[in-house]
Amino acid sequence: MKELQSAAQVCTAFHYVVTASEMLLTGLYSRQWRAKMLPETYVTLPYRKQLVLCAARRSDAIYELSTRSAITHLPDGKYRVVNNSMLRKFDKGTVDSIRGFQNLPVLSCARALQRNISYYEVSLNGAGKNVPKKVL
Repeated sequence: MKELQSAAQVCTAFHYVVTASEMLLTGLYSRQWRAKMLPETYVTLPYRKQLVLCAARRSDAIYELSTRSAITHLPDGKYRVVNNSMLRKFDKGTVDSIRGFQNLPVLSCARALQRNISYYEVSLNGAGKNVPKKVL
């Protein structure tokens, strides 16, 4: 039990060091993996804002989808796609697909690290039950 308490204290202390630091993780990353430091505007951001950059897309980014389903662009940047294929005639098909007209946008933090990484999540509802969320 004493070992678990010690481990919890170490984890709590390390969490504080990481979240209170402005350069700890980016400095370690730069020394380990890059020939030079990250741009100053990125490095000097507080930890929480760096996390936001890692998960956020530009708020003005609109990703155009191609589908026969009904599409709603929600205020939080997500899209709601409703497969209304049963409303169409069966001779045109009732199975639908969703495609993007362009490649997915690159994550902000990936751009800062000069990498091309995209991220998206899909959650499906149907047949009266929820399908687990897929992170791709």
